[in-house]
Amino acid sequence: MSNAGDGNLISRIIAEFKHAPLGATYYLFAILAVSYTFITGVVTYLKATDLKAVDYFQYVAVVIKLGIGLIIPLLLVRVLQSGRSDAPLLLNNNWESVKSTFDMKVWKNKRLVVRTDKLKALSATKVFNYRFFLTGSNTFKATLTSPTTAKLCGPVYDHEYILYQVELEREYKDNETVELCLQYEVDDPSSSMKPFAALAANNLRSYNQVEHKISFPADKPKDVKFEVKNINTGAVVGGSINQLFPNPDGTYNHALLNLTQSNRYVFSWSW
Repeated sequence: MSNAGDGNLISRIIAEFKHAPLGATYYLFAILAVSYTFITGVVTYLKATDLKAVDYFQYVAVVIKLGIGLIIPLLLVRVLQSGRSDAPLLLNNNWESVKSTFDMKVWKNKRLVVRTDKLKALSATKVFNYRFFLTGSNTFKATLTSPTTAKLCGPVYDHEYILYQVELEREYKDNETVELCLQYEVDDPSSSMKPFAALAANNLRSYNQVEHKISFPADKPKDVKFEVKNINTGAVVGGSINQLFPNPDGTYNHALLNLTQSNRYVFSWSW
């Protein structure tokens, strides 16, 4: 499940520093480059007018230039990281989902999600991986509530992704099943998250059945939609934009069968 942040450039920079410091290198480089250009212009002007402050600004220009030199190696690392595909590789090659359910409670500044996966092993394995994508100025907490004998390891920050791994109490062999229940909370004090949630189908070898229940306890949404997008291009698949309407209790439900691995399944709304 993916949550993303709306909001301004400042919140994006804060999130980059918080979750993946190298990701903020672009911003640092741009700020220093603009500052250096400005200071160089000031120095040129002061020299032309023969003002004494020119020495001070020359020193500032030198310091900024040194800062740019120090950041360039980090920038190169960041460029190499971003050279990979926008669509991450298959995360759990040894598992398929028999049934996955997502019970989401959504506020403007917070989300609570209970995710339950009934999984079938396709080959011997004792680990399962979760991958989350967040932007915006937020914090993320995850707790594995079932099975109690398993261990949740993480978080690990892989550039823009947050990763957790479940270590099961034993190895599961071909066709054996296990049910995992993960509860996670996203706090976003600045209310900078974009109003959407998405499931990328390449998290597992296959998803046979997926059910979503979305509720809005305090903030009433407008224009709730569901659409399917290609993971690589972001294009809507087959014009599949569906308007969703609330149940009598104000919740929204949606069921999916046999998800396509190259697609992302997106719920969106407006406030």
